[in-house]
Amino acid sequence: KAVDVRQRMQQCETNMLAGALLTEIRFVHKRNFSLAGQRLHIARSASITLSYGPFVRDMGYFISFRPRRVARSRPEFSIYGTPKLNNNDTFSTIHFSFFISNENGDKTKRYETQPENIRENSIVLDMSSVFMSSLIKAIESKQFSGGFLTIGIHLKYDANAFTDFLNDHLYSGTLGGYKSLPQRDIEIGATLQRLTRDFAIKAIDGSVPSSRCLLFLSSTHVRRLIRSNPEIKEIYLPYSKRTIEKALSIVLDTSVDVSDSGMDETCQLIELIRLLNPIRKAIIARSIEQEVRKKLREQWEAMDLSQWVKLLLFAVENRCYLLTCSAVSAIADNFYSAFKSQYNERSSGENLRIYLRLIGKSNEAMPDELSLYNRFSWLNAVEKIERHRIDQFHVERTFTLRNLTLEERSL
Repeated sequence: KAVDVRQRMQQCETNMLAGALLTEIRFVHKRNFSLAGQRLHIARSASITLSYGPFVRDMGYFISFRPRRVARSRPEFSIYGTPKLNNNDTFSTIHFSFFISNENGDKTKRYETQPENIRENSIVLDMSSVFMSSLIKAIESKQFSGGFLTIGIHLKYDANAFTDFLNDHLYSGTLGGYKSLPQRDIEIGATLQRLTRDFAIKAIDGSVPSSRCLLFLSSTHVRRLIRSNPEIKEIYLPYSKRTIEKALSIVLDTSVDVSDSGMDETCQLIELIRLLNPIRKAIIARSIEQEVRKKLREQWEAMDLSQWVKLLLFAVENRCYLLTCSAVSAIADNFYSAFKSQYNERSSGENLRIYLRLIGKSNEAMPDELSLYNRFSWLNAVEKIERHRIDQFHVERTFTLRNLTLEERSL
């Protein structure tokens, strides 16, 4: 039933956003706690996932609410993660609320702070704040010796800023210190590719000439084929000439440019690069991640499940944390039921192979050690989707819209 309600809410959001411009996104995270004997557990921590399509912000909070007379450390409420979009963010706001009721529900206490600009990515409320002092005073009151507490975290973002991947600067950067090829090496490789065309790749619409030596040195897949058959002169790949030529350019030069490719062609290209398994795939994967995320901002709403699954598989196998977050969020929010029915242990053929890779039970799957920013590195890709769904049940998302002008509708 909860899944059905969520699907209906998503459909309502889709209908509401049609023909309108999204200007503001608001999130309210609420968690309930039981009060017993004028106290809570010593401490609680929880994660918050704020998402809209492939755009995700991860946060967490830590709560220590023991009354002053029994606590050895001071009560504290701390937020950490990335609530602030960037250093120039002056629009985003945050405020807090609590609601307490006794067991009978006939005594209640409310308090809500005023919205304030998010100044830091680490926010701490201690007993010097009105919020915490009011909360502890209420908890210590005899009328709430048993009852329930609801904590609320309210956030508001400018929609254009929230959906701008450039604001993920805290996560960005090449991991592991990989360096691109020197320009001289790229020039020599291009010359060899042009002059030494002793190998052919058959495409679905023709043939692409290439260099046997360069492919042997650049692609693990081609190297394996040549080692198994040293006399091999050609191979067949079930892709278009255009896609193969782009893939070879990426594999040989480690430079990625998909600016003139649609999302379907980009996903085909990513699938082919996974097959070719480049020697320098770490730096290539980072470049692909950056290029794909540029395209997502404009094209994500038109993408289907198979495209998102291809992106997720590539991202997980190559430890691309940001692309993994985007794909997990989009699948969990928009394709959850279809994903569960198409990719599971009872699937067959390619869908089963993909599922086994996503859960880490394929010999070809890589361990999921995405980055130091990954809060759930022990979860496989399918478990991350489930975790995202669980986190979302504690978050209410609302929008501010304005009608599109005639000029905007014509664009």
